[in-house]
Amino acid sequence: NIDDVDKTMGEIHDQVDDLRQIQEALSAPLGVADFDE
Repeated sequence: NIDDVDKTMGEIHDQVDDLRQIQEALSAPLGVADFDE
């Protein structure tokens, strides 16, 4: 089903996006990333 493929691709895209953001946060100098916990 083409809808299932679109949904799966969308989920993969979201996960890749999240990983990219995490990678950028980890590569940023300490103190620049604002950890709010």
